[in-house]
Amino acid sequence: MPDRGSSEVIAEIVRYAAVLPLDRLNGLVDSVSSADRVFVHAVGRCGMVVGMFATRLAHLEIPCFVVGERTTPAAGHGDLLVSASGSGDTSSTVLIAERARAAGTRVLGLTAHPEARIARHVDEMIVLPVPAKTDHPDAKRSVQPPGSLFEQLLLCFLDEAVLRLARQRDANFEMIQRRHANLE
Repeated sequence: MPDRGSSEVIAEIVRYAAVLPLDRLNGLVDSVSSADRVFVHAVGRCGMVVGMFATRLAHLEIPCFVVGERTTPAAGHGDLLVSASGSGDTSSTVLIAERARAAGTRVLGLTAHPEARIARHVDEMIVLPVPAKTDHPDAKRSVQPPGSLFEQLLLCFLDEAVLRLARQRDANFEMIQRRHANLE
């Protein structure tokens, strides 16, 4: 019989979920809703999380593209880039944000570090105040491998935005169900 004891991972997620800036969700939802098209970018595990966000936006019939995919068009005025990096210093993420702004694209960044390099290239920054893998050695650490807590809470935060978007566009999730992949 498996041990039914407590989970350190779940306990940590619950503890840090309490400090997520939920008051910033309506701004994220408004930015997504008002954009002509939404582009998402992150690398590594954060890239998988923003990819899940893009999938749900597509289910809600919001034109959405993952930067770097073969079918991703050029971004420009009226578009939004949602960019995530726990450290806020990932070189490719900073470069993509810089290029997006140069193309006239609005950039919304999600990070654990408000003073990171990406902050210079975004129109709006949302800080998820959790330990990140690049924190100072004396900083409070997660019980999990570096970066995991940020990625998990990024998923929760973006899924909360999806829920709010769905309530505006698809309250019964009928659109999501209809547009869900059927060739699997």
